[in-house]
Amino acid sequence: DLDGAVVPEIGAFEDVHDYLGGSDATDVTGGMAAKVRTLLDTGVPAHVFGPDGLEEFLSGGSPGTRIDS
Repeated sequence: DLDGAVVPEIGAFEDVHDYLGGSDATDVTGGMAAKVRTLLDTGVPAHVFGPDGLEEFLSGGSPGTRIDS
């Protein structure tokens, strides 16, 4: 979010598109905005998290942001 806190869930691109940007560097994937839009379009729940969340995810937890339309 604007305060730097992790958004727990994204259910619609319109809810977050103002906060997501493209990439500041060369990024052929289009930055986080394109990634979130693509994940929402799949219709399959996904999680976005850093390496520190891997153990929690593999243990059945929900680290980072859940993307689920």
